[in-house]
Amino acid sequence: MAARLARMFVEAVGEAWIVLGHEAEAIAGALPGEARVRVVVNAMPERGMLSSLQCGLRAALAEGAEGVFFLPVDYAAVSGATVAAMRNAWWATAGAQVMLPREGGRRGHPVLVSRAVAEELLRLPAEGAAHEVIRRDAGRVEYVDVADAAIHRDADDAQAWAALVKEFGG
Repeated sequence: MAARLARMFVEAVGEAWIVLGHEAEAIAGALPGEARVRVVVNAMPERGMLSSLQCGLRAALAEGAEGVFFLPVDYAAVSGATVAAMRNAWWATAGAQVMLPREGGRRGHPVLVSRAVAEELLRLPAEGAAHEVIRRDAGRVEYVDVADAAIHRDADDAQAWAALVKEFGG
């Protein structure tokens, strides 16, 4: 799934940072071997999802990113068209603070944040959660309506993950 996401983001925005924790070496070996796909290893994945997000944000910001998409791998069914629509809307708004896809009136993944919001996320303590920053100020959130129910599709159990792998391949 990480390889699918890497290809999708490279196609849509030109590069991808994949944050790996457990089994990092094995997963990294399955990723597209190109310079535009960068692997970041979270040395302490047991600290949770926020620590992985912060590892990826640090890497992207160090490269000068003005905006950063992030997406947990268990939302790997999201379409490239959704990412492209968000990218286009981002450019049209001259860089919204927070951009979320919306389908059927419900927000989902991926999330696109400005550099300033990414820096706020980096300041969260280990016990924090990204949604604390994302939802702090509803006025800075912009929505992109998409026809992609996969923005809600969280494959967070073995059965859902197996279905995702069957649909898209390893």
